[in-house]
Amino acid sequence: MARPKLNIALKAWMRQKYAFRARFTFSALHNFDPQKVVAECSIEHLISTAVDLELYTECAQFTLDLAKVVVHLNPDPRLRTILEATQYYIDDPTDENKEAAVAAEKWARAAKAVAVEAWDAAGWDEEEETKTAVRVAKAVANALAAALGRRGLDVVGDTMDAYEAAHLAAYDEPKLVHELYALETRFRENVYKSLIVELEKISEK
Repeated sequence: MARPKLNIALKAWMRQKYAFRARFTFSALHNFDPQKVVAECSIEHLISTAVDLELYTECAQFTLDLAKVVVHLNPDPRLRTILEATQYYIDDPTDENKEAAVAAEKWARAAKAVAVEAWDAAGWDEEEETKTAVRVAKAVANALAAALGRRGLDVVGDTMDAYEAAHLAAYDEPKLVHELYALETRFRENVYKSLIVELEKISEK
């Protein structure tokens, strides 16, 4: 039985994008079925697919939404201001909003440094609250980085770092974890829709 056109198109598309062997092998095990691949792949595979599709705004919004879920776990008011500047830039990427976002990078580094210093002073493994503050600051910093127009592996790295930091910050808060996974589900749906559009173009050639 011949494979559906979209399966063949996915295989060709992944070769065109020089997908890493692990991604290609995983997809092959699922017969290059786009729906199964996107639904069951790792988050890193998913983010890499999004970047290959040039869904940079979607990646930036995903990281920002992750950070918004956990930002209240760090009381530093600068972090909320950073998220606001990031959202303004994603919604309206003008030079003015970009300048504000770039300026916020200094706040992000400073907020992270303060959190790390507090964690260090507490003895690293002793204060869960300070560890959480560091993770939240990292999630916010990476959300900002993902929004500032970086491309390729930088976006994959920033998005992965934000994802991991947010999940680590929320790991003992079931409600927050549920919210994070809900965002991931929505992100998977958006990536799948965009991938199908791309594969349909390929299969029509």
